[in-house]
Amino acid sequence: MRAVACVAVVSGLVACGSAPPKPTPPGGGSAGDAAARPPLTPPGLRLPATFQVDSYAPSLVIDPAQPTFAGTIEIAGRLTEASDVIWLHAERLTIDSATAATDAGPVTLAAATDLAPGRVALRAPGPMRAGKVVVTIRYHGALDPLDTAGTFRQEVDGSWYAFTQHESIYARRTFPCVDEPSAKVPWTLTLDVPAALVAASNTPVVTERVTGATRQVRFATTPPLPSYLVAFAVGPFDVVPAGATSGGAPIRILAIAGHGAEAAYAASVTGPVVAALERWFGMPYPYAKLDSVAIPTTVSFGAMENPGLITYREDLLELPADASASRRYRYAAVATHELAHQWFGDLVTPAWWDDIWLNESFATWLPPIILPEVVPAWAYPLQPVEDRSRTLAIDGLASVRAIRQPIREEGDILNAFDGITYGKGAAVLRMFEHEVGPARFQAGVRAYLAAHAHGTATVTDFLGAIAAAAPDLDITGGMPTFLDQPGAPELTVTTTCTAGRGEVTLTQRRYLPLGAPTPAAAQRWQIPVCVLAAVGRGGQQRQCARVADEAVTLAFTACPTWVWPNADGVGYYRTALTEPQWRAVLAAKKLPAATRLAIIGDLLAAIEAGKVDLRVALDAIPAWSRGTVPERLLAARLAASVEPWLPPGTESRYRTWLLRTFGADKALGLAPKAADDVYADRARETLVGLVAIAGQEPTLRRQAVDQIARWATLPATTRGLIARIAVDADPATHDALLAAFRATTDRRAREDLADALGSVEDPARLEAALALTLDPAIDIRDSVDLMWPATGSAATRPVLEAFVRAHADELIARLPPQMAVGMIGWLTASCDAASAPAARAFADAKLMRFPGAERQVKQAIERLTLCAARRQANQPAIDAWAKRLR
Repeated sequence: MRAVACVAVVSGLVACGSAPPKPTPPGGGSAGDAAARPPLTPPGLRLPATFQVDSYAPSLVIDPAQPTFAGTIEIAGRLTEASDVIWLHAERLTIDSATAATDAGPVTLAAATDLAPGRVALRAPGPMRAGKVVVTIRYHGALDPLDTAGTFRQEVDGSWYAFTQHESIYARRTFPCVDEPSAKVPWTLTLDVPAALVAASNTPVVTERVTGATRQVRFATTPPLPSYLVAFAVGPFDVVPAGATSGGAPIRILAIAGHGAEAAYAASVTGPVVAALERWFGMPYPYAKLDSVAIPTTVSFGAMENPGLITYREDLLELPADASASRRYRYAAVATHELAHQWFGDLVTPAWWDDIWLNESFATWLPPIILPEVVPAWAYPLQPVEDRSRTLAIDGLASVRAIRQPIREEGDILNAFDGITYGKGAAVLRMFEHEVGPARFQAGVRAYLAAHAHGTATVTDFLGAIAAAAPDLDITGGMPTFLDQPGAPELTVTTTCTAGRGEVTLTQRRYLPLGAPTPAAAQRWQIPVCVLAAVGRGGQQRQCARVADEAVTLAFTACPTWVWPNADGVGYYRTALTEPQWRAVLAAKKLPAATRLAIIGDLLAAIEAGKVDLRVALDAIPAWSRGTVPERLLAARLAASVEPWLPPGTESRYRTWLLRTFGADKALGLAPKAADDVYADRARETLVGLVAIAGQEPTLRRQAVDQIARWATLPATTRGLIARIAVDADPATHDALLAAFRATTDRRAREDLADALGSVEDPARLEAALALTLDPAIDIRDSVDLMWPATGSAATRPVLEAFVRAHADELIARLPPQMAVGMIGWLTASCDAASAPAARAFADAKLMRFPGAERQVKQAIERLTLCAARRQANQPAIDAWAKRLR
């Protein structure tokens, strides 16, 4: 009990319990000889290369119903030079004993665990010779009950489950190991688990032996894997067969007990997605089996691509029979991302964390290509353009990082999994694939995978493979300009006409929103550009080029009436036009929907940069509201964004205008329809909410109040929307929903109810809702969702901020550590620059001890100051526009 208690209360890795035995070196010596040696110097970011791992053989005793686990691991490796110490990663583990088998005989190792966080030094009494060595470590640790990192446990309906999440640097919480991606070696895992439970890992089971109440499960040795991809799951799962791959690898869904029927959709679609990926990559699925495992709740990830054992948050993998189109598509899209990793990210892995972007970017880029092959109705050609605009908004921060970020500390590793890695990386791949051509790009990817299968690679290897497939293009010179520097370019378009002919000159600079500091040095990109210009009577001309210098000029046969330099909407850059140019291109006819959407996105960015009057976009809202769903959503968000800044006395006219402009969307209704696709679901969530809440449309509001009384029977697709409308229409409804939140244990229902509970504008009711985050009977991973809606209103923000400041220590103690830094977002939503110093002081006092905090806090403060600058610049335009409303 003494050792277990130590594990429970100590942060980091410590040695607990009895002192280790005195080391006995081969051929004599004593522990006193070791004590006389100089102290060890802890390694920096990376472990010393003097110990090279060849394989791991861990054996763990895992009972999810118990808070701790025990383990033994054999690590076969080589000392590249004589040394008396082997450094490994280990965190939150207690080392009970360690020995080394060397050519000279056995050596007892002393474990020093207090020299550096996350590291253990295994020290011999004297130098061990260079050569082969097998290290055996006995240890124990805790199953995390809150954070979903390392090995953790969760309870559902009285049954306990254990899972792993080892990416990025959490394998060290399960195994003492070299927790670095370059150490890619085979693993042979053995688990001792309660006999009634299912145990699964990356590979098939080789042997099982039941002894009393315990079952020992030994899994086949894996192909070479880095530590972050080793995974296992233990629990009373419903095991649902889902077919097999083309090579015969069985496919299964491991659902939470009693939820096997909800795995039917995943079971039906996973096989076809795998088959489509096999065709695209030109090679079979590369592992011996494929399990998809449901985790009740997760923190900071939704799914993980462990080879042969992909994990998903439960609400992604398990769907009711009447699941909406959005939920079905969501599973398919996430599954395609994770399944694509089985080739690109698992079969070939990065040599170091600075190239993890390539895994995630590629797996984000590929699903829009694969999914229409599986289900033709899933062709959403506008999605890449929407994703591009969202990512460019992130990339507009002055403090943004580069895609290929130098890793200087472990916090940089944790920060690498963000919108830049996923969104920007995918957008840059899409832009250059567009320039290279799909067939040649695919050929380069296949060559890359074939050359590095079951090994590691770098971005240089990848770019080299693409360049070899497209030798006429400078891929190795072009793509790094987007990978290795932060921010995004902005192209300024200048048109000149002489003797009936036109010239379009494109100049580049870094895009920055209003209020952002100017970078100290000018930046240049090599930008693949396709320009579309209107010439003659209804004609259009298209020209493509690389903008690599400060300025590039293209000639056209006639003087263009409008010019747009991102013809297909896939170029990862912003556009700067004059106001007349914007009005001309906004009025252009016969433009593809993707081009129109890119135009709208870039116009809004130009307004944020202070280069165009906001009224240009506000005047265009009625036209956009009649366009495609993505155009209508942008129009709705812009319309909603001005509401807080309306001048006094114009609110009624604003609501009248809103209902006149978007009132037709009332027909979408509160109930999903059988014919709905993903766009219909998205339109209902945003547009019906706008009409009912901002527009205060009476019929929808009455319906919502009536229906929310039956909240438990409402379709999950619209329950959250109905709850938000009902609380806005009838604040007293909030009291009933607060009681419902306490009563239900359904996490999906709590998520929907939390959104409404946090949006109430009555201060007393909001305070009652916020108290849920401190209630020990409520899982804070459910109740924390209500904090974010409270940031959206001037009436609720002061209540939220006061609550956070008053209860900061309690919240930090209850929140999973991975979520704690996000608290800064609750204090930086006011759009008031005067609040920035207090927010920074709070972060300095409470948050900076968490890994990666500096970057997240800096960006939150920057967003606050940029919002304040936009508000100040745009307020005159909002005032003038609102006064014209009728």
